Amino acid sequence: MRAHETVVRYIEKQLASGELALESRLPSERELAEHLGVGRSSVREAIRVLEAMGVIRTAVGSGPHAGAFVVAEPTAAIASTLRMHLATNHWPVSELIGMRLMIETWALATASQLPHDAPHRAVSLRRASELLEAMDAPDLPRATFQEFDAEFHACFVSACNNSLIVASMNGLRGAINSYVLDALGRHEEWPRIRERLAREHHEIFEAVLRGEPEEARLRGMAHIEGFYRDFVTDFPPA
Repeated sequence: MRAHETVVRYIEKQLASGELALESRLPSERELAEHLGVGRSSVREAIRVLEAMGVIRTAVGSGPHAGAFVVAEPTAAIASTLRMHLATNHWPVSELIGMRLMIETWALATASQLPHDAPHRAVSLRRASELLEAMDAPDLPRATFQEFDAEFHACFVSACNNSLIVASMNGLRGAINSYVLDALGRHEEWPRIRERLAREHHEIFEAVLRGEPEEARLRGMAHIEGFYRDFVTDFPPA
């Protein structure tokens, strides 16, 4: 085990045992180095790793607000990590879309069952309705349509108020967007494609609004699978 990993494992154990809690300040670099028998440079490397993971926050200077503190900010870190791995093109598009289907169909079914006055549901569906209206414009540029399309799909994930699912979806969006833009750019019949996608968006939205989880799930699955089957050449047939 590398020296900085010793520090990371030690802090992980302290968190798991309750010795360190949210907003606790970590011991100083010197104290950690002496306690664990590692160099201070290894402690600093471990702190950088934990900060990138969204586990701690650091502040320079002196006084009660300086040092490294335990925080809980995992969303951006998870999304960033997933985007980086997707950028390596290690996973084929079929696996990417498989994960997207799993997340989005769950979100559509879940959002359909939430109380109509649930705060996250109300805000998210209001935004989805605005995006639907914007995407109905026949002269909307493809790139703008795609931007609104991605946000529309994300609305249902946000409605469920599950930060881990939101982080995972945010990580997928970069890779998803590149496939969608590439697919839309290859086809000349944009008006027909736009009309089809807009119609399917309305059908999905209306199923969620009516509180029909199975209908919403099936509409979402057909919409996503149909797009990749018809417009992305390396997506396997159903």
